[in-house]
Formats: sequence, C-alpha cells, structure tokens
Amino acid sequence: MTEIVESSEELLARLRNGDETALAELFSQHRARLWRMVSFRLDQRLCGRVDADDVLQEAYLNAAQRIEHYLNNKTMSFFVWLRQIVLQTMIDLHRQHLGAQM
Repeated sequence: MTEIVESSEELLARLRNGDETALAELFSQHRARLWRMVSFRLDQRLCGRVDADDVLQEAYLNAAQRIEHYLNNKTMSFFVWLRQIVLQTMIDLHRQHLGAQM
C-alpha cells in the first residue's frame, strides 16, 4: 500500500479550514530537520534536564498557540516560521534552566 503525502500547501489549506491534525502533519514533515538543529544548538549544560525531543514538544505547543498569527500574516514560509518558534523555545528553555538573563 502506498502512503500519500500531502504537500505543505494542502496541509496549510486544511489548517485554515480548522483541521487541527494538519498542524501535527506539517510539524512531522519538518521534525527531523528541526531535531538536528536543536541537538546541534542545545547547550551541553542542559543535557541532563532537557533534550531535543523536549524542545520540539514545547515548540509544537507554542506553534499551536500561535498558528492563527501565522495564518493571518503569512510573510514567510511555514518552515522558517516554525524554525523561529523552535529557536524562541530554545531561548526560553535556556533562560529557564540556566537562569540566564538578556
């Protein structure tokens, strides 16, 4: 049986129409690439407390909360927007666990 993979545009259309599972599918399409980015950039002092999967889980929740902003103001590709959410999540986790202040 062949699995049919929807394009990002089709998934974004489903998301605009209220299909919440489309966000999970979009995130899943980019997960491996985001995981590599997080594992490369994650501060080694956090390794005992947080791993790349934790960061991605938190980032997914953040993306779900902010998805309306992306859909209403689509100025960048979905991946770039998602990468920004992941990087912001990493910064927040670094601050939270390391007590770093900006």
